Amino acid sequence: MAVLHELHGDDPSRVTPSTDLLADLGIDGNDAVEIFESLADRFGVDFSDIRWDRHFGPEAGFNPLALLLPSWWRWQRERIPVRVRDLAHAVVAKRWTMTYPDAPPSSIRHEPPTGRSDREEPLVRKSRPIRLDTDAVSDDPSQPAFLSRPPGAPAYHGFPLVHETTTDGWTYGAISEYECDEPQSEGDGFVVAPDGSRAGIAWATDTPEFYEILPPDGERWGVYGVCFPRSVGSVDDLVFNFRHVLPRLKERHDTLRQGRDG
Repeated sequence: MAVLHELHGDDPSRVTPSTDLLADLGIDGNDAVEIFESLADRFGVDFSDIRWDRHFGPEAGFNPLALLLPSWWRWQRERIPVRVRDLAHAVVAKRWTMTYPDAPPSSIRHEPPTGRSDREEPLVRKSRPIRLDTDAVSDDPSQPAFLSRPPGAPAYHGFPLVHETTTDGWTYGAISEYECDEPQSEGDGFVVAPDGSRAGIAWATDTPEFYEILPPDGERWGVYGVCFPRSVGSVDDLVFNFRHVLPRLKERHDTLRQGRDG
């Protein structure tokens, strides 16, 4: 608790063994790194076994784009709280004692702190470039279209459809850039069904085949995690992977439509 007060300025009266560093104190990103490094230095704690990506995001601060990324919602659902008692257990054991259940890996990854380092740059989230629809109309000319959707615009307005992927009337929409010199193993996108309805997609090459991240709402018929069988560096890769996951997306869409019509 003294470390939290010293490094983060938290009122000791707010801190209990069950306090969640992120949810209750807002400790995230480099603030969290600093606390863990301090514990490693002062008490000789080995944090090499921590799954940093399962607990913390990037440096604290709200990015409105995050709410549009299916992978951000997946991370929020899968996040495992780090509580003050977990830090105390680590100090006593001199190592990170938490074990991790089998779960889809997060797309937000960090290297864990293992003690004081000489790095000049802080640990930050590795960003992925996004692909914008330059022809999309913005309700506010000073803002990109995805941040200022005109009235009546669909979910994911401002991001382009990749027409090469169109199969049986279904089309993939790109949020993450897919034409890359180094093929990507994870990313974000969306799917447009033949009836025009949309759903979000968080894809990765090391995740379960298909699972729900967010249920349907008024704008989309859900957000889903899907497994792409190969990394994406070109439109051909995107077409191959989209057609691989399309049967599961069709099945989910049909199930929801039958339930609605019934």
